[in-house]
Amino acid sequence: MMRNDAESVNVSVIVPLYHGERYVRAILEQIQRNAVHAPDRRLELLLYNDCPEECIRVDGAAYEFAIKVVNAEKNAGIHGARVNALKQALGEYILFLDQDDVIRDNYIESQCRKIGNADAVVCRLINGKRLHYTDTFRFEEVISKEFMLNHWCPIVSPGQVLLRKAAIPNIWKENILKNNGADDYFLWLSMLAEEKQFALNQEVLFEHVMTGVNTSENTNQMMDSEEEMLCILEWERVFSDHDAKAFAELKRSLRRIHVKQLDTQRQALACLNQLFCSFYGKGRVYRWVESHKGRKVAIYGAGELGLGLNDFLAGQNLIPICYLDQNAKFILSGIPAFTAEEAEIELDSILVTISDRDLYEKLKHKFGCEVVCVMSLCLESGDIWQ
Repeated sequence: MMRNDAESVNVSVIVPLYHGERYVRAILEQIQRNAVHAPDRRLELLLYNDCPEECIRVDGAAYEFAIKVVNAEKNAGIHGARVNALKQALGEYILFLDQDDVIRDNYIESQCRKIGNADAVVCRLINGKRLHYTDTFRFEEVISKEFMLNHWCPIVSPGQVLLRKAAIPNIWKENILKNNGADDYFLWLSMLAEEKQFALNQEVLFEHVMTGVNTSENTNQMMDSEEEMLCILEWERVFSDHDAKAFAELKRSLRRIHVKQLDTQRQALACLNQLFCSFYGKGRVYRWVESHKGRKVAIYGAGELGLGLNDFLAGQNLIPICYLDQNAKFILSGIPAFTAEEAEIELDSILVTISDRDLYEKLKHKFGCEVVCVMSLCLESGDIWQ
């Protein structure tokens, strides 16, 4: 078994835990597999237990990397936990993971190889059953100072990023956010303000697990955290006069993106609720589902509503045969996905998750089958585009 000397640690993996004992074994196994795939790298794992009422102990004898467990006496929050653990990290490179993150077995080997002379390297990821970056949300364009300063944070999780310990700005280490949520965005903006360089790793090495928890309370907390971050950056005059205008607009941009996300989720949940009510009330949805069992049904749109619709239909023993979506090649669900233009399949019906008459006409012309608006199907009367 290999043990790391203080002088020899190459990568420190920092994982804050909060009621996280059930995640420890999976974390250890992931780092063990990475140690096997990167035999030339010397790893250490720092588990920072930020839940004072729990005590976590780990027997590290079976693992090929050093393990440190810190049981905090006082809750520090996610940002404070990361900074406190960072003070004890011995590695040249740092990887901040959340307790439920999933990384590929070759994550550390690949990220270390791709970082080169840069200060950080960002990998691609799977986010909610699809590849996160698409042809219209290009990896090469959004991982940039221009995008992060003008729009929002395109890095889903700090677990996508391996960074040099020496490149972590003091402003991030010295100004601990009281509100959880935006400390990773704070880190990236702080680094970019200091002209730190981000390399891109085209490999998909990380998976963000969607828990389904995204309440207005969490959104409010994130917005409070972002506002706190922006106040610190403004007070410390981190960005130059050249970037001042973009920085001033960032708060409004972040607010707009949160409102858009909440609207999308609200509409999807409302539609799915109507589907269930109509089905179990033996209404139009029930009659439609019963009449289409055994037929070839596709779903147009693999967003939140499309994914929920697929689960609903499968639960009623009506299995859709595919998704039709303009970003089909990025979708990683349990059924095939095609663009409408490229699909060469015979269909009996297409359920469309957006209200777009022009799209309806194009699909009907292309496939010569029934095209149904899901949101209209939920209503007990009226046009459903058949």
